Amino acid sequence: MMLLVIEMKNKILKLIGVGAILATLTGCGSSASNISVSRNDTASFKYDYESLNGTTNSSGKEFRSITVDENSHITIATLDQINQYMDDGKTFMVYFGFSACPWCRSMLPTFLQNANEMGVDSIYYVNVRSDNTESTDIRDIYSLDENKKVYLSHSGSDAYHTFIKRASSVLEDYSHGDIKSLDGTEFEGAKRLGAPNIIIVNKGNATDMITGISDLQNDGYQELTDDIVNDMNKIDKEFINKYLSILGN
Repeated sequence: MMLLVIEMKNKILKLIGVGAILATLTGCGSSASNISVSRNDTASFKYDYESLNGTTNSSGKEFRSITVDENSHITIATLDQINQYMDDGKTFMVYFGFSACPWCRSMLPTFLQNANEMGVDSIYYVNVRSDNTESTDIRDIYSLDENKKVYLSHSGSDAYHTFIKRASSVLEDYSHGDIKSLDGTEFEGAKRLGAPNIIIVNKGNATDMITGISDLQNDGYQELTDDIVNDMNKIDKEFINKYLSILGN
């Protein structure tokens, strides 16, 4: 059996597993542009990502060493909380990822730097794999059996299924290799919440999404050249400006 788990970029798939024991992250948060940001949340977030610096994954690949700005405005939330904030009609930005995701580690420092410099005072964070293992993934995972038939090998949480329906307009189809949705195959209609995904919610409605990843990057572990970083900066700033414009209206 071939197991397929989506870790964004949309055309690249990586299987990630680490044995590191990480700090437990708990959620809190309040309203939209007036979110009360906890320094403890930012410290936990910083530790979660930086604790993997200098270590390797189960395939022996070394995690990208990154630094999370201690002044980042991170509020850790659960997906249940995000769904509730949408029910309440709030406006906010939310980042979905997990610390062992190589694509997340590629884009995160640049995105947070841009967000800080441009005046974003709060970003929700939903950890989609609380201990970086598949068993704790909040998302659906599809696999191919020996006959290359698609089946659901891991069912996501109820909160995940609720969110997927609410944010489907900005989410991508679940597709990789022989697994494709909405293309005439037997596997139809599934949306995915990738890692990383950064989503703008405007008055309870998901309106925009980016991965923060440059098309110039083809591997989550590759060196980030100046061209890649410049492209990520362009992507980030356009997205952040859109968010700040929403807050200003």
